[in-house]
Amino acid sequence: MVDFWQNIFPSWLGKNYTWFYLANPYGLAGGWVVKESKADKVIGSTAVFPREVFVNGKCLLAGIRGDFGVDPNYRSLGAALQLKKAEVGACSEKQFDFLYGYRNKKSEPVQRRAGFVVVGSTCRMVEVLKSGD
Repeated sequence: MVDFWQNIFPSWLGKNYTWFYLANPYGLAGGWVVKESKADKVIGSTAVFPREVFVNGKCLLAGIRGDFGVDPNYRSLGAALQLKKAEVGACSEKQFDFLYGYRNKKSEPVQRRAGFVVVGSTCRMVEVLKSGD
């Protein structure tokens, strides 16, 4: 999975792999890959990172969706849908109480086909405290 990300998406921050995947205080990340069988090559990957959140005063284990990508040469073969369905499956298997993430306009149609629904939106607000050259 790490090789896939470093080869296909070089800007991916592999230096954070240990923290995000192995040293998360809420548990190990779940990760899935899709392989092209003839070449035995990883063509897509996704991950879900555990995080405890409080909803109506109850502590739940949420899964933050991330590190989702498919090799541009294989984007019409259904790999993206397989990966998104694997995420939904993790919720169905009770690994997480619910999943959440920040949608990407390009991947929204495949996410909806996999079973995700939009339940709200976010707004990021930042106040710059200091700036410089």
